[in-house]
Amino acid sequence: MRKAVVGILLILLTGRVFTQSLTDDFSDGEITSDPSWTGDTDQFLVNASQQLQLQGDCDAGGINYLTLAAATSDSVVWEFYAELDFDPSSSNHMRFYLQSDAADLSAALHGYYIRIGEDGTNDAVKLYRQDGTGNTLLLSGETGAVAAAPAVRVRVIRNAEAVWHMLVDYTGGTSFTDEGSVTDNTYNTGYYTGVYCQYTSTRCDAFYFDDIYISPLYEDDEPPVLLSAAAISDLQVKAIFNEPLQASDAENGSNYTVDGGVGNPIDAALQAGGSSVVLTFADDLPAAVLLHLEVNGIADLAGNVCGLQSQPFTNFSPGLFDLLITEIMADPEPVQELPAAEYIEIWNATPFPVNLEGWTIRDPGTTSQPFPAVVLEAGAYLIVCSAGNTAEFEEYGDVLGVGSFPALNNTGDSLYLFDADEELIHSVYYTDSWYADPIKENGGYSLEMIDTGNPCQEEANWIASIELSGGTPGQENSVAADNPDVVSPSLVSVFPSSATSLYITFDEYILTEALTT
Repeated sequence: MRKAVVGILLILLTGRVFTQSLTDDFSDGEITSDPSWTGDTDQFLVNASQQLQLQGDCDAGGINYLTLAAATSDSVVWEFYAELDFDPSSSNHMRFYLQSDAADLSAALHGYYIRIGEDGTNDAVKLYRQDGTGNTLLLSGETGAVAAAPAVRVRVIRNAEAVWHMLVDYTGGTSFTDEGSVTDNTYNTGYYTGVYCQYTSTRCDAFYFDDIYISPLYEDDEPPVLLSAAAISDLQVKAIFNEPLQASDAENGSNYTVDGGVGNPIDAALQAGGSSVVLTFADDLPAAVLLHLEVNGIADLAGNVCGLQSQPFTNFSPGLFDLLITEIMADPEPVQELPAAEYIEIWNATPFPVNLEGWTIRDPGTTSQPFPAVVLEAGAYLIVCSAGNTAEFEEYGDVLGVGSFPALNNTGDSLYLFDADEELIHSVYYTDSWYADPIKENGGYSLEMIDTGNPCQEEANWIASIELSGGTPGQENSVAADNPDVVSPSLVSVFPSSATSLYITFDEYILTEALTT
């Protein structure tokens, strides 16, 4: 059913002050200026019909993309025309990136895109959110409407309340059908837009784009902010900023210094995406000492220059039990007061900030997407949940939404926290008997660790939350108390694993140093 669009457009025009629009109808016959596209520019051309056309690898196929710098914020209209001269599939599909935090659309990024192309005959115009390398479907148009050589015009509207509307004209005109709406405020700003083509050799020149329009563009008048610093080796520190930087400033080592006698780096390398820099120092960083990275005089892509800023970091690699899983919401329903969503809580038991980039949470069947560059401060808590539930937990504390978050089984599961080097930091093997309460066992309450100084005791150190809301995500547990382990480990079994080795099993964790004596 066709619906009026006027009312949707009106709610967009509220809130902030923005600047000009971005338009490209390719009538100038080129892609190198006004506006200037970057990426795989040798794999695209403007054809005689003044359309952007893929001219890809006709021998092997592949992925090619083009990107435009386009700063967008919380209220935007995007519109584009796309034509595929074939029946699309999962191996021959297109994406139009509405917004991205990275210029390389073939790599990990954070943003939103429209996709056309999937297996079978149910192809629909679909709106996705991308979280690193994970993808979450937010909204789907009419089933099967783009299964056969589609030529469509798509308009996407996001308002200040983070409500997304997707409208499509399946004939390529401007008589739009409202395909629905969805609310998602995971990423409120973007820096790039672009087209992305995945294709086989026979479809190497059968993708067409035209009439790209984005309005309004956000006028960036704020300097970049240093979000975090983390030692990634004995010689290197990674600095994370909130937006892409000008390469000339970002790669000038004199714009960075570390206290404690460390000084300036000998090299500064801007990373893919443009918002992080790896700094290399001449000598090893002091170990297990709180240090501070200072930055100054670095500009963003709009030319805004930051003043002196500082972030703490430590050259410290956490080990077993240095970070703990301290709360598990496996069965959130019936809801008490918390969101109807699963989560775990991680606590930093060390006196140092810890960079969680590359860490994962797992159960026996699922490994989450790697964590982004998030620094968990000393003694701080972090709520970890599915990427789609991030906004629901923001009021409770620091929250990290990840793709492929494991489904927490109600009756019991094994959870593992691994660092970026695949070292196990903590594991929990819970069952529903741990609630020790037949009512709370039926849902709506989390399991909480009682004594964080005694993580090895398993069931005897966990119990249902006594918080009326159902749990304490992001804060000290409601059941927190001293609960020392006063029972020695018991030998469970011994059997020979080889001619010279024995495999010994105990009923709880054993300190490594205890096994060497």
